[in-house]
Amino acid sequence: MMRLTLETAEEMGEALLDAVELARKTNEEVTLTTTRSGKWVAFSGDHDCGTRLTVDPPIEMPDTPKLKAVS
Repeated sequence: MMRLTLETAEEMGEALLDAVELARKTNEEVTLTTTRSGKWVAFSGDHDCGTRLTVDPPIEMPDTPKLKAVS
């Protein structure tokens, strides 16, 4: 089990929301890491040695499925 302070959970949550927005804008994976002062940040580009989490870009689903019935 992981335990977080309220402040850390709030910062991590905001960084996750930033990561989702950035992944949608750039269509690239986004890295979540912490700064030396312990603040959570999201960025796209090269990973660093402090990478904590990676958010994948959205996966586009086809508009119409191409299914055929086989009998």
